[in-house]
Amino acid sequence: MLRTRVCAAVLAAGLGACTDDESEPDGETGADQSPTADDGDRADGDVEDSEDGEDGEDGEPEADEGGSGGDSDDLPGEVIEIFPWEGDELAVVVVDHDDVLNVRELPDPGATVVTELDPLTRSVVATGHNRSVDDWGIWAQVQAEGVTGWANVTFLGYLGRTADADEDFADVDPADSVEDLALAVGTRAAELNGAAEIDNARIAVSDISGPVNSPDVTVDVTGIPDDAQKGERLLMRAGTTASGTIQVEFIERTIICTRGVSEDGLCL
Repeated sequence: MLRTRVCAAVLAAGLGACTDDESEPDGETGADQSPTADDGDRADGDVEDSEDGEDGEDGEPEADEGGSGGDSDDLPGEVIEIFPWEGDELAVVVVDHDDVLNVRELPDPGATVVTELDPLTRSVVATGHNRSVDDWGIWAQVQAEGVTGWANVTFLGYLGRTADADEDFADVDPADSVEDLALAVGTRAAELNGAAEIDNARIAVSDISGPVNSPDVTVDVTGIPDDAQKGERLLMRAGTTASGTIQVEFIERTIICTRGVSEDGLCL
């Protein structure tokens, strides 16, 4: 069964917040839960955490608070020499549009939140300090919004090349709502990129903006069975049909890379 995590602004649709079959990394809402955890914890295992332990994606706040550096033995987990590397510029990915990615003081979903990053935030700079934390996956120390902290790498990625993707979604049927259409598009993407086949798809509607009758919608899909490409970001323009249903007008695909991006915009 496709483990789909679709986040859509569904207040109007009465669907409420969507969650995965399992709870997110921290068991909170907010992107700060661990990579393997289900919804409830976003980017580092938590869904939007307003105050430590609440919803929101998790990131760790200041690197080294209390005098402990990114590689200090006093921090949770173990040092791991892996991407993201020092100075790499990352983007927040697979965080619901009505949620945030929590950046935390320590690589721990229960640590104090130092800042919250919006779902489409870019210019998140890695310090090169990464730690593997039991049950919560890999956390990277990052700098964003003027602070240093930790975030779960499940909700961070490198944005690469963008290309037209209309042909892949031409036969997606119109839906009764923008949220339903976004879910259908995300599910189709997971089927095409292989994430659905291994039951590993994570889908988030990261943004809905523009006119009600022709909104721009961003859908992130990760879980691709590829060590270089983490997923894809789909920018969809939706339109209203004569019967009042919502259909795809056009779609662009930006690849989300795991280890970095080449000068040509391809995954390393």
